Amino acid sequence: MKETKKRHDQTERVINLVKQILTNDSKVKPQDEEEIIKFFKEMNLGRLIETKMKMTKTLVLCDATGSMTNLLTKTKNAVGTMFERASQILIDHSFDPNLFMM
Repeated sequence: MKETKKRHDQTERVINLVKQILTNDSKVKPQDEEEIIKFFKEMNLGRLIETKMKMTKTLVLCDATGSMTNLLTKTKNAVGTMFERASQILIDHSFDPNLFMM
């Protein structure tokens, strides 16, 4: 609960700082901008850091009738492409690509 409160307070602070920047508030300091950047970087690293690099599982379910074979094939190909791109992003950021696989 304490961690959630801390994250909430931090998020509110960043939102207020962004509002100040958007309104050209002269009170914004370079440290504030650095805090915003750090916050978003931490938030966007995803669950890989929080799970200490443990593999997570993603399940994609598709339901179709026999007459939808072509559409189902295209959907499976699109999901495959999505996983390939995710693996490449991991590689580009020096993470093990096997943390995310199909």
